[in-house]
Amino acid sequence: MRWRPVVAVAALLVPAVVVPAQAAPAGPATRVIVQFAGAPALNAGPQAQQRTAALHTDHADAARQAGVRITHDFTQTLNAMAVTTDPAGVARLRALPGVSAVRPDAAMRASAEPDPDVALINAPQVWQTRDSLGKNVQGGGETVAVLDTGIDYTHPDLGGGLGRGYKVVGGYDYVNDDANPMDDNGHGTHVAGIIAGEGTRTGVAPKASLTATSKRVLNARNSLGRSVGNRCSSCSQNLWRPSRCIPAARKRSHAPIRSWSAP
Repeated sequence: MRWRPVVAVAALLVPAVVVPAQAAPAGPATRVIVQFAGAPALNAGPQAQQRTAALHTDHADAARQAGVRITHDFTQTLNAMAVTTDPAGVARLRALPGVSAVRPDAAMRASAEPDPDVALINAPQVWQTRDSLGKNVQGGGETVAVLDTGIDYTHPDLGGGLGRGYKVVGGYDYVNDDANPMDDNGHGTHVAGIIAGEGTRTGVAPKASLTATSKRVLNARNSLGRSVGNRCSSCSQNLWRPSRCIPAARKRSHAPIRSWSAP
């Protein structure tokens, strides 16, 4: 019976094995944009380079404090950083001094729905109303004259062609003095899309036509020569009767549009 104390002493000398508690799951990873108070580097003018370096340092410090890793740093036009972390990390980021917002870094996709800019002026609501003939008010039967750099009439949202049966029914190029109003700058196409685009991007009046007075009057440098300007000024006075200005035009323009200014 003398072995019992030895066993007891041996048991006391064996180190205890500690089993750690099961860690709580961290939660799903999420991508967020962390925006900070304070101006971005481009607002610093001549000190932009120094401001950029300071923002990189500030963002790195914030990431260390929150225990997250920066996936992209924004310093020029936005004082922010992108990170991927779990919900606990998002909470830590929101608690940091100097953080003004933490927003989801969501993917953006093109949509055929009405553009937000069009919705801001309640155009979709107007499209649901009907005119005296019972047709939806979407610009159908109306024609718009665009005096600009021309129109890329091959664009699918602008009809994909030129002439009868297309959205752009004709035109004239006052720079090259021909009947092809193809845009070689982009501004006129942009304006035409805002007015009557229909497809991936939707304009204010998607069923409207762009008439023969949708002509190229500004060159590729978005400038207007004096002689061309004189001719266009004369044409502008006859917008309501375009056939006086462009022989190919036989359809009255209901809404002439031009956007240029003198220096």
